[in-house]
Order: sequence, then C-alpha cells, then structure tokens
Amino acid sequence: MLLKRYLKLAIQFQPAEPFSELVASSVDEEDRKLPVFSWLRSSDTDSPVRRQILERLMGQLPISQLREHLTGPSWFGKEMSLDITSLAFDPSLLDFFVYFIRKELARVEDGAATAGSPSNSRQKLPSQQQPPPPPSSTQQQTVQYRHRHRPPSMVVVSRSGVDFEHALKYVNIPSFETGTAERHTEALSIFRWLKCKDVERVFQVHVDDCRHHPHSEEDIEKALAGLDIRELDWRRVDLSAISVSAAAPGVEKLWLYSSGNLAVLDHWFGENGICTLPNLRNVYIKIIHYTFLGESRALQCQDICLNGPHPQGVEVDVSIATRWGVNMGSGMHGGPAGSVRKFRPVEVTNLNVFLEFCRTDSRIKVGVVYTGISTARFSIDSHAVHGRSFVWTNTAMEFEQEASWWLATDSHGSQMANIISQLDPRCIFSIAQVTDDARYFGKGSVVKLISEGVQIIICSFALRDVVRKAKSMGIIIMCGTSDEGENTDEVWPAAYYTQQEGAVERFDNVLPIVGCDEHGKPSRFSSEAAGRYYFRGKDIDASGTDSELLKEPGVVRGSSVATAMATGIASLILACYHMLLALPEPKVPDAADAPGIVNAIFHKMLQPTTVGPGMPDSMAKCHRLVTASRFFPVDANSILDEDYFIDHIGKLYAGGE
Repeated sequence: MLLKRYLKLAIQFQPAEPFSELVASSVDEEDRKLPVFSWLRSSDTDSPVRRQILERLMGQLPISQLREHLTGPSWFGKEMSLDITSLAFDPSLLDFFVYFIRKELARVEDGAATAGSPSNSRQKLPSQQQPPPPPSSTQQQTVQYRHRHRPPSMVVVSRSGVDFEHALKYVNIPSFETGTAERHTEALSIFRWLKCKDVERVFQVHVDDCRHHPHSEEDIEKALAGLDIRELDWRRVDLSAISVSAAAPGVEKLWLYSSGNLAVLDHWFGENGICTLPNLRNVYIKIIHYTFLGESRALQCQDICLNGPHPQGVEVDVSIATRWGVNMGSGMHGGPAGSVRKFRPVEVTNLNVFLEFCRTDSRIKVGVVYTGISTARFSIDSHAVHGRSFVWTNTAMEFEQEASWWLATDSHGSQMANIISQLDPRCIFSIAQVTDDARYFGKGSVVKLISEGVQIIICSFALRDVVRKAKSMGIIIMCGTSDEGENTDEVWPAAYYTQQEGAVERFDNVLPIVGCDEHGKPSRFSSEAAGRYYFRGKDIDASGTDSELLKEPGVVRGSSVATAMATGIASLILACYHMLLALPEPKVPDAADAPGIVNAIFHKMLQPTTVGPGMPDSMAKCHRLVTASRFFPVDANSILDEDYFIDHIGKLYAGGE
C-alpha cells in the first residue's frame, strides 16, 4: 500500500544501526547506508513486497544504481536486463547464442514430456528453430576473423547457469538479417527462453527486425504475450496496432515504422488502431524514405500522421528516416595464427593424472576481475559461476544500459576462466566485469567483490583500498606484470609488492607473475624485475574443453596468461589443503593464512638452477620458474590408491617427502 502511494520510498536509504555488523567492520561510510526495505531477508527472493520494490526501482532508477537498493541475489547473480546487440559485431557469438537457447528450450520441452506433462499439446519448435549443429572449427575461424573492432558496449550466449529477475529493465535484440528469403523466428526463441527463466515483465523492448523478411506478426504476438511491456520499439515496418494490442496491451510508449503504405496509416489512426491501447501516452512514428519510397510520398505520410485523429492524451512524434538499419561493415580482416603448437594447461603442468585422483569436495572461490566472460567460449553449465557487471553505457540516455558480464565480446576473461578451470575444475567463479575491451576499466564497487567470500582474485588493475581490504581478509591478489619491458611505468597492483621494501605497509598477499617459456626464459617484452614468480605463459590453448564452444583460432601468451596459470595452481593448492584439513584426523594445521600457504607451496615448486660439473649441490639456487609437477605427484605408477594418495599429499603439505 505504501509503495503504491509513495513511490519514492523504494529508493530511500537509511544509515546502518550504530552497532551493526556494517559499522563494526571497516566498511566505508557510503557503503553503510541501507535501503529502507533492507529488513527483508536475503533468502526471501520472491516475496510480493520485494517484487514490488524491484519494479518501483526499475521505474525510477538507472540500472547502475538498481542493485545497491536491494539485498540478496540481485546484487550478485541475477540479471536485470538482456542486451545482445553487440553480438551483431561478431556473428559467431550471435549464432551460438541462438543455438544454445534453442537447445535449452528443446531440453525443457523434452523434460516436460518425460515428466508426464501434457506434451501432446505442447508446440514443437518450427524447423527453422531446431538447434543447428554448431559451426565447424573452420567456419568458426573464418567468422571470428571477420570483425576485429568491438563496440563500446557488452554482451553473449545463454546457458542454464544464468538467472533473471522476474522483471527486466530492458531487452535489446539486433537484426538477424542474412539477405536470404527465410522465416525469422530468433526473437521468438529468445523471448520464449526468457519466459522459461521465469521472466514475467519487461519495461522496455527494442528489436531491430529484418527489413524485408521480418518476424511475422503472429510470432511477435507469441513472443511478447504475458510480459507486460511498457515501452515497445519493434523495428518492423507496418506493424499492425491489433498485433501491438495483443502483444503489449499495457504499452505506454510505442515506436512505429511506416513503409509509406497509406492503408496502414489509416489503420493506425482508425477505430481499431492505437486508440485501443488504454495506457498509451507517446507514439513515435518513423516514415522510412528508403529505396522504393519517394520524397513526396514520405512527406504526405508525415502530414497524415501529424494531422490525423490522435487519441486524447497521446503525444505523436513523426519523423522521416532516410536509411534502414546500421551497416556493421566488415571490419579488419586477419588470417589464422598459423600452425604454432598449442598446449592445454594440464599438458603444460603435467597434472592430468593428479587431477584424476584428486577428488576433493573443497571448492575455492576465485574472483575474476576482467572483461567478463562469454558463454560461447566458457561453459557455465560445467562450472559454478555467478557474476556482476560494473560497466554501463548510454549513461546520458533516459535508459542507461548495463553490460552483461556473461555476454562479453572481448575473449580475454573467458580465456582466463578456461585456463583456471582446467587446473582446478571444482573452483567457484565470481566474475566482476569492470571493462569491456581490456583497455579501460570502471572503478565501480569492485571492492565489494571481496565480501562475496573469494579467496583469490585475479586482476590486472586494482586500487589501494581493494588490495588493503584483501590483505586484511587473507585474500590473494594474482596479477600480471608489464609485457612492455622495462620501458614503462609501474604496473598496478603488481607494484604494491615490488615497491614494498622499506615501506610501512607491506602487501605479501600480492603475487606479481611473469610469463615465460617452458625453460623459464621470460617473454621478450616482460618486466623481469617486477615479478615474484615465473609461470609458463607461451603457446597456451585457452579454449574451453566443451566441444560445442567456440575455439580460439590461435595461441595466447603473455603475463596475463601466466597469471591465470598461477591462479589455477593456487586454487588447486588451497583446495587440497582444505581437503586435508577436513579429514577426521586432519593432516595439516588449521592456518587461515591463504597467501602464506600458497607462497610456501610455490617455493617448493620452484625449479632449481643447474650447477656446473664438480660444484656441490648446495650451490644450486632456486630459479623463479614454478613447476607444479615438482610438488604434486604426476606418475600414475606412484599413486597406488586413494588412501595412499591422501597420505602422500598430507606428507607433502606437512613438509615431508
């Protein structure tokens, strides 16, 4: 009742209680403020009150502020929008997005049939909607090199690991124009998929439909039915007002596109036209003066729209557009990376056998602070993943848009996650998207990632307060060093460690990593002095292990790759430590110092330098190249059974054999 009468109640903050946990902890004063309705339990994710609060917030706030007013999974984990328009710049990602959602829809329908639901009455996907086989590796390679430029927004493929709120602030879908005469049903599939994800309401819908072969009106009605659309911009010429009424009867703002057909204009302003939409307040009509429509007819259509019978209380805005759609262009072309041999992370570390025996239930939470991930390149189905985006675009527009952390067009974050997950398959990922192209980052509230219980954070940028808070909570910061040699400014957060000699504040939890080859030789432009450990960072295959995922056409290399290798090994070290600690008779002491544990094991993994003939072994010094197989057993013949494996690992951690 209060929310209905006083809408602004939902966006009010109140200070935390003087003796609350927030005040007791060293949380900044700004972060101590709580929403008025923060008394709702975090587990009460679907209560009527919370749903009302969310809807009121969406109607009043830009998306960048939404999560700060809610508790529970809204801050980290559930999506409040869907924008896949950036995928149009990389057709391979767009194709995979549609492929996977149709695959999931088919799986849901098959599951309903198996469970005994009225499957005889369920509608099967049209033949055009059946999931096509994923593109071949050759096709993938060709498509991936088609577009090198990336737009400033974000986006990708849908997997069952992504959850949505019951209400979304907006859904943006690009054109699927192929230039061939075929029925398009992609948007229908996307909205059906959202409904399977329990989405019930969408505030704003924008669909760039195909000019000459758009979705049928019947499919549009099916796609939007039951979603309580408030603003509808379906870019299809001559869309019937009857279809709009069937698809979005409560629409308040409506965009219509005219091909110059006078009969359609008569319909729009007739008795069965826009006057039948009771909540309509604004109509924006665009006359498409393009190809077959002359200038005089376009002006005539504009005059009809401006002077026609307008429904009472409805503002009509009319303009003439001289082109349809946006020419994406072909971008810059590139060729395959060549025939360089690629090595998977488990090959480089020689941990295949060890990972087969390692059956630990311990799961280390790893925070990945990069460009987000793409589910066309990294499988959310196969890993525990949740995320949050701190990247917002179109901030000057009425509806600010948030990048989708799981739909990233930049492949960097996906590559890092693939490397880490292959070395510790059971780790849990907390993805914080702070940039969309690896060239700049939004500070946002990344420090809050730490409160999510992560034990390791891999990043290439961090502020002092982030590093300091991580240190106080025993969290490891894995970071790369410069790949531009010594002729560069200091790289942060790596410099927090390298500059600590004589400093009052030491950051032993910061582990700067240098990329090198299999012999420990740093890469050509690496900054050797800035590193704490060397890890293999050359000729690494960063593709996912799922055969349906897009494959990286070339190899990845550099300090960021080496940092991902180090992060995966560190996560595995901590997982094994917690496994030994959880035994009925613990084989390791209960030490809460994660940085100390990882540092100690990394030192045991260091590769010794070869000494000359006749020189005593004591003269050998440890090289900074970390080799996991020097610590973890990798020979199948040396691991007799599970009990022997546990006992052997326990002795290694205790400082024995």
